[in-house]
Amino acid sequence: MACAVTLVLVGFLLGGCKNEPLATWHMINVTTGDQQGDAHLITIEDTAIMIDAGYYEQAEKVVLPYLESIGIKRIDHFFISHPHKDHYEGLFVLLNNDIEVQNLYFRVPPRHICDREIPWGCDKESIESLVRIVWGYGISTHEPSSGFTLDLPGNSRLEVLHAQEDDLPTGKIDVNDLSLIMKWFIDGKTVLFTGDLNMKVGSLLSKDSRMKADFLKFPHHGVESVAPDSFFDLVDPWYVFVPASASLWCSKLGERSRKWVGRRGTPAWVSGNSGHVTTTFHGGHTVISPQFWLSDEISAYEVYVREHADLAITYQATNGGKTMEDWGRWHWETHGQHEDSRQSPITSPYEFYVRRYEDLLTIYKETNGGKTMEDWGRWHWETHGQHEDSRQSPITSPYEFYVRRYEDLLTIYKETNGGKTMEDWGRWHWEMYGVNENNRVSPELLACTNKTPRRREWRD
Repeated sequence: MACAVTLVLVGFLLGGCKNEPLATWHMINVTTGDQQGDAHLITIEDTAIMIDAGYYEQAEKVVLPYLESIGIKRIDHFFISHPHKDHYEGLFVLLNNDIEVQNLYFRVPPRHICDREIPWGCDKESIESLVRIVWGYGISTHEPSSGFTLDLPGNSRLEVLHAQEDDLPTGKIDVNDLSLIMKWFIDGKTVLFTGDLNMKVGSLLSKDSRMKADFLKFPHHGVESVAPDSFFDLVDPWYVFVPASASLWCSKLGERSRKWVGRRGTPAWVSGNSGHVTTTFHGGHTVISPQFWLSDEISAYEVYVREHADLAITYQATNGGKTMEDWGRWHWETHGQHEDSRQSPITSPYEFYVRRYEDLLTIYKETNGGKTMEDWGRWHWETHGQHEDSRQSPITSPYEFYVRRYEDLLTIYKETNGGKTMEDWGRWHWEMYGVNENNRVSPELLACTNKTPRRREWRD
């Protein structure tokens, strides 16, 4: 059976044929509640590498059970990106629970930079305790500097591109800007890990072409003081991964980062929305799999063009001034639907809802009553699906989601919609009433906190 094609934003992607990956990157979701934190696991053959492990409590609740669930009992290489507790404190939990750590890579911060953050940030006493505990376990410790390279199985390597040692000549920095900036080379792809890189050192690195990468671990949970847009423009990633709670990412603090991602149309998996996210490298194709997904951020016809190399090249050469969306629609309707090598770019969320669940697709084929898949999918969702815990909402419109989010609004809409669509009625209600009601969350915030791209696959 042909493998299914999943939607993608950038790259030429075909469906996921099963085979063991060369390597896997796990962005472990340690953003419990409104807390922030980083925890990343890389597995290559029998080698395990971790970059950060969240707060102590996060590691107890999430990281340790996650490692146990996939059979990890030894960490060969543990990197602490920088000395803030939401990045290193989880290491205590691993050691206390018999997870063997063989090598630790960590830079002790200059005291004058650390002391600037007393009492809220850098904790010199905690860092000294960490060093004592690590020595007590007999762990080999390393203080990596710029240029350090760790060779890994499968012709892979992890390189420290930048390790800020002290204040800049132009001014003082904070502990976040001491973050190790690391680049992982795997299967012809590159992943940039940026710790909590902030504005000052981020500005410096925005002129360093080595920062270019295919995948970007977004720095500092996407908050306001994060590296400048010029840094992200230089990285120019295909995909972005953000270890942040939904409430932080969707707040005013995350606005600049959200706008940068949105302006470029880059898929962004936010751990507070997506849960754990695994990226597997298979030697020719790469698969990104979030634990949860709700909606897509881009046009299916644009995806249709991007996922076929020949179409992307043809579009660039002969688009006749059309947007990729319009050209993709034209090509599908004129040519693509008649070519066996093409699969339908599903545009309707209700049609995708049916196709996503094998049981629904079977039922539709047997008992659709002459309805289109779009109409039948809408009927099923409104009649059955929204009441079934196993189903995920096909709704992408923030105002429609706003209505469905509140049971009283949905009831009122059904009784007194005045002929309006749910989208239009929701917009009217929010602007007239909802914005002034303390118990309502704005449609835009609802859309942000309930939006994450689904599984994507990229084939070379």
